[in-house]
Amino acid sequence: SDLLLHVEASAEPVHVKTLVWEAVCVVKCSSGSGRIIEEVVDHHFVTALRVEDRVDLQRLYDLVKEHTLESSNDDEQRRLLLRLAGRDVAEELVGYQSGSMPPISHSTAMPLYIDETVAVMA
Repeated sequence: SDLLLHVEASAEPVHVKTLVWEAVCVVKCSSGSGRIIEEVVDHHFVTALRVEDRVDLQRLYDLVKEHTLESSNDDEQRRLLLRLAGRDVAEELVGYQSGSMPPISHSTAMPLYIDETVAVMA
């Protein structure tokens, strides 16, 4: 016998935008010649939300901070900075052109943060 899977489709399509981000550790060090500031990309990640919505940057920051490297050296000060990845970087990591990036099935494995409204509709 055939197995039939029935899935209820929502009445309206969900239009999702996919954004590729960089989690950057900004490191401030004191040396004999003064202060040195260095930016190190800790990792890239993806957000998926409805096209008409905006990212809650504070909530995203709090979520990403849990998965970011912390400083182990008392002489250094680290600060987390979130920024959108450049178009070339995003397209290389995802494997699709900007404007046609799906939230999953990327060329490079990256954490995905899905907005609750998208997750409920999926």
